[in-house]
Amino acid sequence: MALPQERFLKGIFRIAGVYNIFWGAAVALFPNFLFRLFGLPDINYPFIMSGLGMCIGLYGYGYWVVAGETYSWNPEAPALAACRNSEPVWDAARKQAAAPCGNDIMVAAPDAVRLLRGHRDRVLGVAWSPGGGLLASVSGDNYVRVWNPESQRCVAVSQDYPYPRAIYFSGPMQIAK
Repeated sequence: MALPQERFLKGIFRIAGVYNIFWGAAVALFPNFLFRLFGLPDINYPFIMSGLGMCIGLYGYGYWVVAGETYSWNPEAPALAACRNSEPVWDAARKQAAAPCGNDIMVAAPDAVRLLRGHRDRVLGVAWSPGGGLLASVSGDNYVRVWNPESQRCVAVSQDYPYPRAIYFSGPMQIAK
């Protein structure tokens, strides 16, 4: 189960997504609507308002996507662990998909981007240890894995978690789901 803060933030992102998609579409399709509503003359360049509406709608789509992603920030070091559940990660240098990533975890740090592979089903949650040296992940395969992101190795595995949804560290070496 997700933490209350995580559920709250994902809910806020969903609401922001719906709101921005709605208003973006309204402004893009009817650029003079608000001007007419308040008794103002029509604008001379409605395509500018339509373009603004499309940008607002795009922000809404971004909020919606962010609400569905699995990610964890490491407060001890500038690193982000994330997994795109819907599409592969693109490797611009090789001009190809770097990984299918539904089952993989990507750790982005200033010095390198590392890919952690081992789960057999979609990754549902990731969490950094309090010191930032370990990363825990939980997957639909009912496994919890603890990783050393530096070496890209799995250091511990447990399968005692039926129907996992989210994960976090509750102490130095205690993992709660």
